[in-house]
Amino acid sequence: MATTPSLTAEVAKWAASAPFLTHPRDGYFHFDVVADAFVKGAEHKEKELREKWVAERLNRMTAFAQTIIRVVGFVEENGYSAKHLFMSGDQDLLQAIITVPSEDHDKDDFIDKVYGLVSKIEIENQKERNIPIDISFLDHSDTIDRRLLKDDGYTFQIDLNSGQILA
Repeated sequence: MATTPSLTAEVAKWAASAPFLTHPRDGYFHFDVVADAFVKGAEHKEKELREKWVAERLNRMTAFAQTIIRVVGFVEENGYSAKHLFMSGDQDLLQAIITVPSEDHDKDDFIDKVYGLVSKIEIENQKERNIPIDISFLDHSDTIDRRLLKDDGYTFQIDLNSGQILA
């Protein structure tokens, strides 16, 4: 009989080749082969779904950012000033709050033009992209509690004049 170390080595080599695992016996594979294939398939599918979800989310957020740029541009083209932007990337509803000075926010012209455009954009996004969005304007004030906005999901906060991300 072979010595124990060489027997152990031979058994290890045989086990590594795993003929009893990788070849069907009586038309069936060993449970370990089936379980391993299932786990690998599930991991592959999970990775695939995660990558798809991230890509879809990135596309939604990119489209939303482009929409916000369009709105801010419209605000400024009409002689108004946008100060801060707060964005929420919730899965079901993309939201933005744009702050404007009170002298702009309270003008009838601002309400008619800007809210008219925003209403149109919100309907377009829902209809064409099936992406519900909500864009609101808030009277800019130094008393805005950015921490509370962050707690409400508005995790992207930027000063539109300086381009500085707000903490």
